[in-house]
Amino acid sequence: MDTKIHSILSREILDSRGNPT
Repeated sequence: MDTKIHSILSREILDSRGNPT
């Protein structure tokens, strides 16, 4: 499994939920 794909997916999910900055 490519780590890049995992990173992108994780980022998309976080974006959808809204990064709690």
